[in-house]
Order: sequence, then structure tokens, then C-alpha cells
Amino acid sequence: MKWKTIILGLSLLLLLAPFGWAKKLFVVTSVPDLADIARQIGKERVEVVSLTTGVENLHHVPLKPSFLVTLRKADVLIVLGLEAEHAWLPALIEASRNKKIRYGAPGYVDASKYIIPIEIPEAIDPALGHVHPKGNPHYNLDPKAGPKMAKAIAEGLSLNDPTNAAYYQANLSAYLEFLREKWHEWKEKGEKLRGLRFISYHKTFGYFARRFGMIEVGTIQLATGVEPTPTHLKELLEKARRNGCEVVIREVYYPEKTPRRVARALGVPLVSLPVMVGGVPEVKTWPELIDYLIEGLSEIRDE
Repeated sequence: MKWKTIILGLSLLLLLAPFGWAKKLFVVTSVPDLADIARQIGKERVEVVSLTTGVENLHHVPLKPSFLVTLRKADVLIVLGLEAEHAWLPALIEASRNKKIRYGAPGYVDASKYIIPIEIPEAIDPALGHVHPKGNPHYNLDPKAGPKMAKAIAEGLSLNDPTNAAYYQANLSAYLEFLREKWHEWKEKGEKLRGLRFISYHKTFGYFARRFGMIEVGTIQLATGVEPTPTHLKELLEKARRNGCEVVIREVYYPEKTPRRVARALGVPLVSLPVMVGGVPEVKTWPELIDYLIEGLSEIRDE
């Protein structure tokens, strides 16, 4: 009788595991934007950790020993893709010796799966610094990219945890409905940004600008990782005076000195903006990031 009781108890444990007692899926993301979306879809059935915090330059992330420890434990790795993490993440994946998250494995989830990239270069010239061969990787600033990232993440979680696939899909549907409502709000508020001419430090705002009809006058950097020369800055200022410029945008992780000098020379405001969740303390979720960008740039038109 005692053994029957034990066997019955073990059977109940196995039956109940999918409903709360199963091991959580350990999900690692390259950026906090993806971590936020993964939490919205996985909720209590996933544990999510982002390698970066939102204040780093994604092209030059300072490596920490903890990255390897985290990657070795990962069941799933979600990346921004389009070679955004090319300078630091591939080597870490290899060093982790975690076969589950290697490129091509089920645990390697590329959030750019449904993104149509912009600014794909026709040719690659090493002399111009790193030119993203797959296109601009900063699609996380496109308000319409949220559903695409969410869909790719939900598929990745379901593939790696099929027992909870229906749960992830239900959460995805709810999140997509929330984002549909947010888009109507963003679209209305974003009308104020139409035609806004701007200079940014790096080519970070391409997707955001296209979505709201903003006009990029130029960038302070010559190319990714290539800092401006006096000649480049002179030409940039001449172009801005000729075509008009209303604001200079500094991504929060870039130095302030040169953008401030450019803004003063043009007599326009300098605004510092986050480009990832966590870039400023107020931005804790991906929708809050889009809110912050729209509100921050709308203030330029209110002045």
C-alpha cells in the first residue's frame, strides 16, 4: 500500500509539472528590449536575463566574465540579429561551449526573422569602418517592429518548450493586441514629428525616422566606429545650413562634446535619447522606449 501511495504521488508530480512545478526555461537576450518582450510572452514560465543593460554601445560592449557563466546556463539565446552583436557575441557563444545556443541550433533565436532591413549597402569598403552588410540593425526603434520581434520570440520559446507552446501563443496574442492599441496612440502623437530634420551621432534612427516621416540630414560619425574628421564636420554643418536642421540627437552612450558643438554652431537644441530599454532609468519596457522617443522629440516642435 505504501509503494502504491508513493507511485501515485510521483505520477501527480509529473502531471502537475507543466502547470507550475516544471523547470523554468532559462532565456538570455543580447539586449534588454528583447528581454522585456520575452517576459511578456513567457511570463512565469521563463527566467530572462539580458547581457546588456541599455546604456552600452551595442557595437562595442565591454565583456564581463559573468557573460560566459550566463551563456553556459542558457536554454535559449535571443539576439537582435542583422550582425548588431557581431563584435562581441559570436566569440562568447563559441567560448560558452553551449551547443543549445549555437547559430542554427533551436536555442538560437533571431528576433530579426520577420524584419525587412533598410540601408543594405551595395558594396562593402573596409576603409569606411564596419558597414552592416545585412542592413541597419537598429530596427528595435521602429514602433511597428514590436509585433515582429514578439512573433519571432514566441516561436522560439515554443520550439524550445513545446509543452507550453499554447501558453506562449496565448500571451503573444494578448501582447499583440496591446501593441495594436499603442500603435494608434503612437501614430497620432508621431504626426508632430513629420518633416523634422535632424542630425544624429550614429545611423541609429533610420527605422524610427521613416515610420514618422522625419528627415535625416546626416550623422556625426563617418561610419560605425569611425569618428568625425574636421573636414566631415565642416561639410555636415554646411549641408545642415543649406537644407535645414531642427535638432541634434546624441545617443546616450556617445560623448557629448562634439554633438553639443554641432548644435551650438547650428543654433538648434541638443537632445540625448536612449536607443534601448534601460538607456535611461524611466524606460523599463520596450513600449516605454517608444513613448520616450516620441515625447522627447515632440518637445522640440513645442519650443
